[in-house]
Amino acid sequence: MAEAKGYLSLCRAELCLEFLHANSTTHDFLFGAIAELIDNSRDAGATRLDILTVDNDNLQGGFMLCFLDDGCGMTPWEATDLIYFGRSSKRFNPTMIGRYGNGLKSGSMRLGKDFILFTKKENTMTCLLFSQTFCEMESLNEVIVPIPSWSSQTRNPMADDAEKFATQLSIIYKYSPFKNEAELMKQFDAIYGETGTLLVIYNLKLTITGETELDIQTDEEDVLITGATENLPEQWSLRAYTAILYFDPRMRIFIQAKKVETKRLPYCFYRPRMYPYMSSTFKQVSVDELEKTKMEVKAAEEAVKEAKCTLKYSQDSLFQEDSELKLQHAQANEKRMREKLEDKLRNLKRPKKLYLIFGINIQNRSQDGMLIYSNNRLIRLFEKVGPQKDVESYFGAGAVGIVDVPLDVMEPTHNKQAFANVKEYNHLLKAMGNCLVQYWKDMGISQKGESLFWTDFGYLSDNWCERPSNIIQYKRRRAVEIPEIVQCDICLKWRLLSHDTDTNYEGHHDIWNCANSPNPLEKTCDVPEHLPSIPMGTFNPTQSLDDKQQLLVESIQERKRKMERLQSQKLHLIQPHTFVHCPSSAKSSKDIVYRKKTSNKDSSPACRHLIKSRTKAEHSQHKTHQRSSPAKQKTPSERRQQPCQKEKRFLSVLEDTEDYSLPKIIISDSEAEDLPKNEDGNDFSFMQKEEQEQSDEKEDYLLSSASCSYFEKTFAKRDLESWSIGASHGNKEHVPDAVQESDAGTSNTQKDSKSIPTMEMIGTLTSHIKEILLYFLPESINSKERIISMSSEDIMYMFKLKTPLEKNKTVNLYIDEYLLQYEQQLLKKIQGVKQHGLEALHATEREISLCEVQIKAEEDKLEALRRKVAQLLFKIYPHHIINKLEDIDSFLEKILNSENLCAFDSENANTTETNTAVLPLPDENTEKTSNSP
Repeated sequence: MAEAKGYLSLCRAELCLEFLHANSTTHDFLFGAIAELIDNSRDAGATRLDILTVDNDNLQGGFMLCFLDDGCGMTPWEATDLIYFGRSSKRFNPTMIGRYGNGLKSGSMRLGKDFILFTKKENTMTCLLFSQTFCEMESLNEVIVPIPSWSSQTRNPMADDAEKFATQLSIIYKYSPFKNEAELMKQFDAIYGETGTLLVIYNLKLTITGETELDIQTDEEDVLITGATENLPEQWSLRAYTAILYFDPRMRIFIQAKKVETKRLPYCFYRPRMYPYMSSTFKQVSVDELEKTKMEVKAAEEAVKEAKCTLKYSQDSLFQEDSELKLQHAQANEKRMREKLEDKLRNLKRPKKLYLIFGINIQNRSQDGMLIYSNNRLIRLFEKVGPQKDVESYFGAGAVGIVDVPLDVMEPTHNKQAFANVKEYNHLLKAMGNCLVQYWKDMGISQKGESLFWTDFGYLSDNWCERPSNIIQYKRRRAVEIPEIVQCDICLKWRLLSHDTDTNYEGHHDIWNCANSPNPLEKTCDVPEHLPSIPMGTFNPTQSLDDKQQLLVESIQERKRKMERLQSQKLHLIQPHTFVHCPSSAKSSKDIVYRKKTSNKDSSPACRHLIKSRTKAEHSQHKTHQRSSPAKQKTPSERRQQPCQKEKRFLSVLEDTEDYSLPKIIISDSEAEDLPKNEDGNDFSFMQKEEQEQSDEKEDYLLSSASCSYFEKTFAKRDLESWSIGASHGNKEHVPDAVQESDAGTSNTQKDSKSIPTMEMIGTLTSHIKEILLYFLPESINSKERIISMSSEDIMYMFKLKTPLEKNKTVNLYIDEYLLQYEQQLLKKIQGVKQHGLEALHATEREISLCEVQIKAEEDKLEALRRKVAQLLFKIYPHHIINKLEDIDSFLEKILNSENLCAFDSENANTTETNTAVLPLPDENTEKTSNSP
């Protein structure tokens, strides 16, 4: 259709007409659409923006809405980028508000059906027509955009194709309010500088009652929303909305030729205070940036590989030098990308810092809540948080909170009316609610009484929404508490004026510059801006009490799980002071033992069986003795005074064993909880009883403590080497009691028996220790033969019992270092498995996302195909009207099931004569019984 009409050479927006309407509906708040157009002027560096209406009864709505600024303007090539959606160079400039390349189209199409734009820059004048009316009247399937341009000096057309230029002008004259070239030039002359932009929106949208959505009749100096019933003026008055649109306004705005009194909000409230807020919750933007950087690093790595491959095949050729240069550039780019990736990783871990500002609105207490800005632009206004949600409470009522969120902390949605990450936004609101409570306490309002506080400022009525009294004393009271600041119309700096005692003067400054300042030091625009600093608060509302408690519980649970993992992996041995010293009458030399500390299971089941059996026997004996001689139970203090009896009892258990091949295990009460548990969940403590009686538990504790104390005193001055030498010479004086053999008898009379050779015992212990060491073999010891070939001296060296000669050392590690290496090796394997799982998860998520995109694309194709089929059917059967695309399938099926297409056409033609606009669909019974074609 466009080719037939001669529009083939004109610019296209590369989208269908229906998308324009769908895109405009993203602005449910009408002033949000206007704010998108104001943002464009602000991003263009404009110092003045005029928003005005021009009457025109020939247009829908009866007037045109115009936006005129003195910004940087656009060249013809820059104006061409406006028609494409998603194309914007602003996203690379962090000071810009626009980022998505959609604001002009969505904002203007929300207000009206058409707009025409005039812009001047670099001695060029460009006109751009974006008209839905043109596309609809010409029956175009895509959006055609005429963009003619002229020279600013000669005003001659800047076009090589005269026919194309004439076609563009003819479209503009026909479908715009300006019907000739003189009227177009008059619009360029309205731009009051060498650069600037004029945007004219016409054919404005109407309400269901036929009225325009924008009301310009009620207040000639303002633009209102028709039929708005909100209490807040910022929700229905454009002048009030634009006054707080920017956190730090640096652009003058005029509505209907009258200046808007923009506000520097932190200085508009009673006793403002600033609270620094740091949190690690805001991570979504950093995560997205990190993922983008990872893709850039992969691309840079691929470029390096490609450059290396090219260099390899261009050796000894004319292109070798170019290939080397490309490789250097690729490697330098890869290095930059890796540095950028490291910076993004650090930024992800770095907590984000915000400044929350609070004050009390004593001018209008009903206007309270949080004002949330993003990169200096208002996103959410007067959000109620914390105690403000309770409408029956005065706590926090009348307070206003302000925060400007940078783009690297949270990102707004494309319509700039909300934040993309709802979870992070709710976290911010919760933090502001907590900080509001602290601010209210800092002000001491509750101590004074909320009612008395508001009475001091003239709020005499119980009606919360009623404005304060205008009695002179209350007006002066309010005026003294808020500083008077004004913005210079030339340099746009804010200046502090003296406190105004003239209550009839309400601070309105139509035209004001620094020369009018009462401060003699600020009478020129060259003086830097100086405003009073806002006091800092001392409360950091990063976490509420519930949040801190939850974090504490999670931390404790995590540490507990970590300790359980470490205990299940780590082997602990008793230090050398745990050698057992037996009385001289004892004849067993197997009392030199080590204890393995573990949380899962012991390495020797026989030892556990021996300990359990001997413990049960001893407990049974002790119970029998208690029943036979019921003596008075001693107090714990009396037990501590006689530890020797406990030691004798403990040693007797060590002596009453007949299995000399098993070592005896010594357990202190402090480490008894680390032993494994049986199926019933009971600990295998050495002296633990099956019946949990309080007196027996105290006795076991004293027994364990006395035994440990006894061993430390006995072996503090012993040496294992002197014992070995004394035993080899047969000198009994050199043989300590700890290595003498004990007789395993069943009576109290001690009997001598044949002693087990010392070397055989040492060999048995050595073989057992080697088995344990081989089980926990780290990667640093790459051969098992080194462990197998270890001598007893090497093992003693590992346990720090002996320092052998350097030539005798086989494994140059102490036991704690040995086990630590094994633990690190095990943790590394666990981390590798975890990393592999995360990579698989991310890959699956990417595949799912890709599948969703493909499904959406196929659905769009199917929808487009249905539309084309509907158009084709309309040409074939012009008498039939299909209201819904879903009716096409049933309509086609009815045609295919019909035996005679001509009869079908004539039959339905007769049906349309009866004013039936919708094609009748066949019922299910008819479809089932119909014959196939």
